[in-house]
Amino acid sequence: MTRFVLLVVVTILSPLSGCLGAEESTVISGQSLVENKDVIHQAGQLVIEAGALYEVVGGTLRLAPQPDIIINGLIEVRGRLVLRDTILANVLRVNVYPGASIYFDNVSVEAGAAAPKFVMGGDAAFLRSRLHVHQMIFGGTATLEGNTITSDTLLPALHWKAGSGRLLDNVITATGHAVVVEDAELEARGNTIVAGSQDTTTGIAAVRSLALLVDNDITAAVAIAYEQSQGEATGNRLHDTPQAGMSIRQPRGAITLAENSIERVGRAGIYVQGGTPSTRLEGNRITEVGREARATDLANASAGIALDGGAPQVRGNTITRAYIGVAILAGSPAITANDVVESSYFAMLRATEAATLPIDVSDNYWGGPTGPTPATPDASLPAAPTGTARVGPGLRYMPWATASMAP
Repeated sequence: MTRFVLLVVVTILSPLSGCLGAEESTVISGQSLVENKDVIHQAGQLVIEAGALYEVVGGTLRLAPQPDIIINGLIEVRGRLVLRDTILANVLRVNVYPGASIYFDNVSVEAGAAAPKFVMGGDAAFLRSRLHVHQMIFGGTATLEGNTITSDTLLPALHWKAGSGRLLDNVITATGHAVVVEDAELEARGNTIVAGSQDTTTGIAAVRSLALLVDNDITAAVAIAYEQSQGEATGNRLHDTPQAGMSIRQPRGAITLAENSIERVGRAGIYVQGGTPSTRLEGNRITEVGREARATDLANASAGIALDGGAPQVRGNTITRAYIGVAILAGSPAITANDVVESSYFAMLRATEAATLPIDVSDNYWGGPTGPTPATPDASLPAAPTGTARVGPGLRYMPWATASMAP
């Protein structure tokens, strides 16, 4: 098969030419294909002009004469850059302008003295690549599939500021936040994500966005966060999270959290602030939620599910071995057909200031056929005896289920 070979390469001296540290730019116009060769651009900058196509297959693309020297390390893509089976080295920044595109397939970005920052206003695709980056910022349409991505910054490793993205079967290890989506759309399926160890890091955070999150494995301070957003999170495994498995704040549309597994959590398995009846928590399995607090400090206690205002629907969930099974800080949630068992303090507790009218929490299973035990929280109240499910004031719990409601 005949491949295009038209190549126009222009080297332009920078305005600093003639001065100490002067740099050059290699400019690609037209169409260029380089196969199975090491390409070394002596200049510190590579510019792919609008309408141009630069494709490198095999070998190494390096922006410096020596592996340990980075002159500038800038790639500007105004046309189209395609790399296949290639090593990319000595790059500090890649700018992809609106209307331009970048395509990486089986590319290895070398981890040098400094990792590159990708700023992509155009479209991007990264497939089966090994990417050590400072940060990747997206503003167009981007697909990342089958990659191994590591970052060296406390800033979000992957940050959508506009546009839409698809994350499929990637392994992402971040120093700080892993994935943040602002004013954009994201579909994430089958990813393994580990965010940094700081108490504020997030695995996937959607801010004023639409996010569909399915079958991901996430470890972070907060594994999944929706803030003024909408979407669906199903089948995810969220574990070893110091703060929360999921945090939902002021949803602006329908949110469904269903069939997720949440385990070994410090603060809350699921926290919901201001949910509406279209905020649904269904069929989630939450276990080992363990930070204790004074009985009078409900807002800071650990809970399998913590509900803070609004009227979310909570149905068919299984909560085991939590300090408090369900904590109602405010609002009028609908809570039915759940299993709430082996809670060490209260199975369900409502904040005193919220207890104006009773909330119906009937038809839940509390761990045995005899139902829960009503109790009033007190600072001196010991841990609940084994097999005892305490329910606090302001909750109408009869009739209760006499057998597990779990599917």
